[in-house]
Amino acid sequence: MEQHKNNFIERLFAGYSFDESGPYFILDDIKTQQREKLYFDSKTMTIETTDKRFCVGTYNLDTFETRPCENKSVLDSLEKETHCKTCLYKNGFNPAFYNAKGGSPQQERYNNTPHVVYIAYFSPKHIKAGIASKKRHLTRLLEQGARAAIILETFPDAYSARKLEAELVKNEGILEMLNSATKLTLLTGEVYDFNKAKEVLEDAAQKYYKNKPKGTVIDLTPYYFYGKTLPDNAEMFNIENKNAAISGKAMGSIGEHLIISQSGDDAVLFPVSVKGYVSHVVKIYFGQILVKYDYKPKQIKFW
Repeated sequence: MEQHKNNFIERLFAGYSFDESGPYFILDDIKTQQREKLYFDSKTMTIETTDKRFCVGTYNLDTFETRPCENKSVLDSLEKETHCKTCLYKNGFNPAFYNAKGGSPQQERYNNTPHVVYIAYFSPKHIKAGIASKKRHLTRLLEQGARAAIILETFPDAYSARKLEAELVKNEGILEMLNSATKLTLLTGEVYDFNKAKEVLEDAAQKYYKNKPKGTVIDLTPYYFYGKTLPDNAEMFNIENKNAAISGKAMGSIGEHLIISQSGDDAVLFPVSVKGYVSHVVKIYFGQILVKYDYKPKQIKFW
């Protein structure tokens, strides 16, 4: 790694998400408690994680707003949880609410708002069903890194939506979960073609859901790359050093995977997960590529 480091900021990496402007990082200034969004469209930077960890704060289930932890709670370096107990209590959210006995008032209000049931495409053999709040279902799909999706039905509450989801995932061709490692493998080893994805999702909807879907198939790619398209010959490669820092020009983000270009050739791309950075204090060096990635060239073009 080069030794000439300057022009950096130190922030708590509180999360990542998407909005109408594109993907962004959620960063906190620990001293001032100021929270900001960093849109990284074509920004060149290096992001290094540190051992310092803090609670990432609260999430309001009524307004979908996030706030920094009021207590600036320090987290143990080996602890998996990204929230302190106080913020977890304030959040009051249990994603597996259907298996829980009772719930917080926040959870109950959230569950009693309109929810959608969707099926999402990751590859021809990886179709996932899920539910999400109608108000933020697109954000939910983008945070998961789905390549395309279709809304099957809208329900007045999460409980009704969960019943359909539970029926869908009983089928061998529909997944309930997809882990990060599988998503990375699919990014670097599968062809994504929207026409193929559309065909697969429409066939799955017809096979596993007898009613006419409420929506049409959505191509999610433009949301990941700030409305731009990648070169036709673009390829994604696994990085041989899995512990390498994030370094390069950020082209966009597919879910948790930041898509990096390093060589000046935007057709050679590297997906790097930012999930492990959440709750860590990071140093971001702007305009600098401090780590070069090693990778094995492919024999076949995938894009």
